[in-house]
Amino acid sequence: MNRVAKNFLLTISSSLLSQVIVFFTGSYYAKKIGASYFGTVNTVQAMILYFTMVVLFGLQTYGTREIAKETKNIKQVVGDILAFRFALFIFSFIVIIIMLSLIHI
Repeated sequence: MNRVAKNFLLTISSSLLSQVIVFFTGSYYAKKIGASYFGTVNTVQAMILYFTMVVLFGLQTYGTREIAKETKNIKQVVGDILAFRFALFIFSFIVIIIMLSLIHI
């Protein structure tokens, strides 16, 4: 079996296995903690996912592309990306604090 096919099969099987494990553990914990608390956990997970997407903002792809163009400016590109990501983090954190004060979870 060639290397690409082997890597593909390993990736697919590990993805399926992780989804099965998440399904059974999620079902178990949903039954254990109750629907109300499980809904709260899912809401918090969704909020984390949305704010993670805001903070990531596609900057990995941008950084990879810029560094591939010119390897001389690695420190400048990394510094700019980290500064922008930190600013996005601060903005997201402020939005989360405002949401928490309005929702009262």
